[in-house]
Amino acid sequence: MKHILLIIIPLLISCCLSFGLTREEYCEKTWRWDLECALNFTLSNEEIAKVKELAESLRGKDCVESSWNVLEWIEKNIEYDSWKALLPSPTILTKGKEVEILNPERYYQTPIETVGLRKGICGDYAILTTALLMNLDCNPHPIRFEFEGETTEHLATAVFLDQYYVLDQTLPPMDLGSYYKKWLREGKRINMSYVYDRGVQIEKISPDEMKKFDFKFSDSDLKFLEDQLRDRLRQRMKEDPKIPSGYWKLANLRITFQNYAELYTPVFKEKIAKMIADEVIESLSDKDENWRAFKVEVVQKSSDLIVDLQLAK
Repeated sequence: MKHILLIIIPLLISCCLSFGLTREEYCEKTWRWDLECALNFTLSNEEIAKVKELAESLRGKDCVESSWNVLEWIEKNIEYDSWKALLPSPTILTKGKEVEILNPERYYQTPIETVGLRKGICGDYAILTTALLMNLDCNPHPIRFEFEGETTEHLATAVFLDQYYVLDQTLPPMDLGSYYKKWLREGKRINMSYVYDRGVQIEKISPDEMKKFDFKFSDSDLKFLEDQLRDRLRQRMKEDPKIPSGYWKLANLRITFQNYAELYTPVFKEKIAKMIADEVIESLSDKDENWRAFKVEVVQKSSDLIVDLQLAK
């Protein structure tokens, strides 16, 4: 799962204003490099309208389905821009009404620019994700994460359904508790998160508050996923708990879904079940065999889910 870090340079806007540069003038000159100015410009009604047609093509029956569709499209169509990510972060210098940008090559893209380029870094992903969901009236917000002991920060999108879920470049969407643990696995500890409405910060969420929204995976959730997978497999062949007896050719297929017990959330359970089943069916198709029967078991090992599939003919 890729995550691209974006270095944010804190700016003392009051210094700029004291020399006669108004906030509006400042943002006109710096929206490509200043986060709050960028969010105001790139998520304006005019800019989000430019990706409305794409958004409509991703509309689901509700915002749960629409959120999944948007993130799925982004995962398949937008590539991590490794060259841009390695560029030094920009620095904004002001003198009177003059603005100078050092290292201007690393800048925020508008939603339509990211769609056209088919690549970007975390800020570009977050802006596009937010713009698409704004077109679908799904209450998305850019969300900025600070990390303990680091100057690097990260930008993603949070959509509010029954609670906040983070949409960060790849499926599946995550509750705040799972997202906190995801960064722990990658060796980083979130210190604070900041939720925005366009360019205005509207909420701070501490790590302790994030952890309260960590869903606990249960045996009933495991059974739901196994039942959904079993139903899909029955469309292709019969289920036979007596395997291996009575068959002349056998095969075993094991697929590990890393951290899916942690990533699972009830709101997206049907979508997660379909994702698991789709991968199993695709792996089955790769074997290019006309299997007559199957036996399947889904087990949890720590935070992983493991599918054990026996095939026979």
